[in-house]
This record gives sequence, C-alpha cells and structure tokens, in this order.
Amino acid sequence: MSIETVELSHLLISLAQSIKEGLGKEGEPHPNIPMAQYSLGMLHMVKHKTQGNRTEDEEKLLDALLQEFSEQVPETDGER
Repeated sequence: MSIETVELSHLLISLAQSIKEGLGKEGEPHPNIPMAQYSLGMLHMVKHKTQGNRTEDEEKLLDALLQEFSEQVPETDGER
C-alpha cells in the first residue's frame, strides 16, 4: 500500500469501529467500555493534532463521529 492511498478517513472509521466494538454493538458479546473510551480519546487527539490540515469531508466525518460517540460512551471517573 502506498502512502497516497492512506487517508485520514480510514483512521477515523477504524477508531469508530473500535468504539462500536467496545460498546458491544458490533458482534462483541461483552462490552469493553475502557476500549471505547480510549478510542474516543484517540478521536479527540486526532482532531487536535490535525487541526488546520483536514479536508472539508474529513472535518465533517470527524465532527459527526465525535458527536455520535460522545453521547454513547460513558465518561471515565476522571472526566466531568
């Protein structure tokens, strides 16, 4: 795979899939909330680290995923 075929959207979709699995929505018999929380944290980190360097489509996808999963993934004990 060449670097030209790797896109940010692939990473975002992969993290979204990990969140779904962590929430027990994608065939996983038992939820793994810490995995979902970690993957959501990764989405937030990607947003911060790629600020100013995303395409409009990447921006929309990232914002939609953050909105969707921020409502579904419980906060960790240290967050409030």
